Amino acid sequence: ARNRAAGEALADYYKLAEAQGQLDLLNAGEVELRKQLDAAIKAEASGFKGVDVLAIRRQLLDAEAQRAKLEAGIGALNASLGARLGLAPADPTPLWPVDPLRVKPEDVAADQAVATGLHYRPDLN
Repeated sequence: ARNRAAGEALADYYKLAEAQGQLDLLNAGEVELRKQLDAAIKAEASGFKGVDVLAIRRQLLDAEAQRAKLEAGIGALNASLGARLGLAPADPTPLWPVDPLRVKPEDVAADQAVATGLHYRPDLN
């Protein structure tokens, strides 16, 4: 039962990671759609006839609907994982980090990293 619960929690975490990645892609796509909409509006105002502003607006509305679904799913996954991990239900802190995940190009001081790890995880000492 414990292994099954751990497996379900891990599956939820992978779903959370996937949803967060989709949300990041959706945000980037929405920025591009807004640029296209601005360009299309300007082109239409200057008399260009080959622009379909309504289609771009529909795509933006679809993106907003997808965002709402993703955010609801992310909220549900955070709540589910919080309950599985025994976190306080009133804690609004999401499990996924708010900062964008990226690899830092600078070298890590190994001694400092080990000291930090031992400080936060004395069980590893």
